[in-house]
Amino acid sequence: NNQNENGSIDESQSRSLVFALVSFGFVYSCRAFVTICFVAAQRRHLMVWAIFAPKFVFDGLHMIAIDVFVLSVSILFSHSRQKLEEDKSH
Repeated sequence: NNQNENGSIDESQSRSLVFALVSFGFVYSCRAFVTICFVAAQRRHLMVWAIFAPKFVFDGLHMIAIDVFVLSVSILFSHSRQKLEEDKSH
């Protein structure tokens, strides 16, 4: 068990969480980038508005939602770790 006496996680779990969040965000950013490349390559094709534009919009919204989630979890986690470290010092 990697939890200490007050239920907080240790440094290795902290690094694993950060790596998982960054990897998660990176995968969705890559998907959005590939969609952008396809839209740019097919910008003059008539079907770009029927096929690629909705995917582009949904990938963009999905990426924004994922980024907000990753940022929120990171801020909450950072805040809780700082508070824990302050409590240890007092």
